[in-house]
Amino acid sequence: MVEAYLEWKAAWYFAGIAIIAAVIIMGIFFMILTWIYRKMCDVQRKRLEMMEEYFEEKDEGIRDGDADDGS
Repeated sequence: MVEAYLEWKAAWYFAGIAIIAAVIIMGIFFMILTWIYRKMCDVQRKRLEMMEEYFEEKDEGIRDGDADDGS
């Protein structure tokens, strides 16, 4: 009876430790995913800013009459 109780108790301890470890691992995984997502957003933001600057310069060139139409 005592042995069965100790086995049951050990199984619950193991399950608890496994659940806690899984939660910690998932937290780390989602932190890494969030970090990657934020880096991707920063890259996209910089790309959009560069495109805005490029098109603003191109618009000014079109208004001034010296647009680069490739001819």
